[in-house]
Amino acid sequence: TINVSRTQATYQLLTESDRNAPAYYTEFAEVGSYDGHWSWVPVLNNYVDAELGPVMDWLFAQKKAEQAPSYDFEIISEVFEYGQDVIAVAIDTGAEVDASAIPADAFAVSTTTRNPNNSNVVYEGPRAVTKAYVSDKADVGEGADSGRYIILELAHGFGVSGASALVYSGRNYVLDMGYEVEQLKDFALKDGKVVSGASYAKTGEINRIVDEFAYGEEDGLLYRLFTPENTAAQPLVIWLHGGGERGDNNESQLRANMGGTAWALPENQAERPAYVLAPQGPNGWTNAEFDKMYALVQRMIDEGKVDASRVYVAGCSMGGGGTWNFLLRYPELFAAALPICPAGGPTAEKVDLVKDIPLWMF
Repeated sequence: TINVSRTQATYQLLTESDRNAPAYYTEFAEVGSYDGHWSWVPVLNNYVDAELGPVMDWLFAQKKAEQAPSYDFEIISEVFEYGQDVIAVAIDTGAEVDASAIPADAFAVSTTTRNPNNSNVVYEGPRAVTKAYVSDKADVGEGADSGRYIILELAHGFGVSGASALVYSGRNYVLDMGYEVEQLKDFALKDGKVVSGASYAKTGEINRIVDEFAYGEEDGLLYRLFTPENTAAQPLVIWLHGGGERGDNNESQLRANMGGTAWALPENQAERPAYVLAPQGPNGWTNAEFDKMYALVQRMIDEGKVDASRVYVAGCSMGGGGTWNFLLRYPELFAAALPICPAGGPTAEKVDLVKDIPLWMF
């Protein structure tokens, strides 16, 4: 039994004693003993340790170690003649960074891409960083003297391993793309704060030009629609994709090649502004799809968006054959057409139906 009084010596004694021994307060003797579990008594009376000092001072001296910052990044993709590649990473620092603060070898980028149909790995490994600079926007370009975004351009091109955003398995599918960014060297923000060992998390994807096409559906037919800056009675280009872009993701018809996106490039829109309609056929181009497209186009004409005298259709392979068949079904709709390496075409008997429509065949 330990006699407990409200003195520092007693609290020292309690700390050094058997914690299971019963204790009682001498100033409250009539209460009786307090059996064990009295370790809180020294703490609340600021027990003093010979090495660590007073317990309360020790507690208030503790501070969490400063955590390394974390930043979000997006991958940037662009469509080329051969398909879509991931061309860069845009890191959002949320603060101004001077261009001189980013060494060319400050970061490493890697990816694991998977086939969305079976989760099989298509590519796993590094993506070579070819250029690093800062920008005031999350896009590739010339760079700026300072900006909140760090742009890491990546090696890409036809046949470059790991660059493609697509996998072909009977048709083109958009890959599931897991990207990682690793910081290899410190860099400083414009306010002088040094960023060291930060973590980076992918939060999204930027698809150049493709993202400017709005998603739509016409009686079950999926489509994407680009709208020009001047929306008053503009021409309309309808792009019919090939067999590799069949499906229901409403993405492949714009990402597998430049058939749909070329018309929407800024340099082309500057000279020839137009709406661009890129539908996606689930299995092919049939009269059912043509009827739905016709209804959509007529509505756009009635709303004053499309110039009825300048509606055009173009397509390649399966879409080239679809171009012919769309012309044959609604010859009065079109001002001209571009069938490209068409998979099929009109019979001699049906050619007369479109003989007065200007055609340029490739």
